[in-house]
Amino acid sequence: MGATTFLGNHAQIVFAGTDLSGDMNSLDINFKTPYIESTAFGDDWDSGISGVGGYTVALAGFVNKATGQNDQLFFSKMGGATSQTAAWIIGLAGTAANNPKYSGNGICTDFKEGVKVKSLASIALTIQGTGSPARGSY
Repeated sequence: MGATTFLGNHAQIVFAGTDLSGDMNSLDINFKTPYIESTAFGDDWDSGISGVGGYTVALAGFVNKATGQNDQLFFSKMGGATSQTAAWIIGLAGTAANNPKYSGNGICTDFKEGVKVKSLASIALTIQGTGSPARGSY
């Protein structure tokens, strides 16, 4: 394993200004750009162009019902006229110097909580990105 690999157990998740790292145990960032078909009659090979890029951020972990924590925070960002964009920052390898960091804004599109016998209550949120995300380092 080279020096560019890292364990995920030091990831940082900041959502709407609140550090949620201690209650979350899963995160995914999915960047996507659609392929738009542009093959015309007479072409011998497929042709295409890249569409408008987008991304989603998915967070999951354990329910924290304390004031201002994930349960209250996620719920406050959902729903019709009250739906708001929220800023997010994710450090995949933690906040040590030179570690990669992504940030952006998005609309919360999916929020769920669940519970199973012999398990901690779970919580998950999906954020649909609005505007371009940023990639940098700490």
